[in-house]
Amino acid sequence: MVTFVFIIEYLNKKNFDLDTEIGLTVGGKIFETTVDVLIRDPYSILAACCRRNPIILPDPNTGIIYINRDWWLFRHILAFLRSNVLPNELEALIESVLKHHSID
Repeated sequence: MVTFVFIIEYLNKKNFDLDTEIGLTVGGKIFETTVDVLIRDPYSILAACCRRNPIILPDPNTGIIYINRDWWLFRHILAFLRSNVLPNELEALIESVLKHHSID
């Protein structure tokens, strides 16, 4: 298992280390990524987690950020941030979003 940097210690640094590994638990699933990926959309909540005053604080014991959302959808968001390419499962993604929000 990857040992994650304690984000609170990381945020106290003056310069971002873009290769810093970040752990996210979304809907009970653990995702591993880097600061570089999370800040690709500078106005996102994920980027805001990498600022000096993060909007979501990591668990003080593990350094992992917990997000109470659907992991199945989040994997597509993370894949897009990593590659800048939309998933090839677009129809399934749209169907899942509509189902999640109870839209017929």
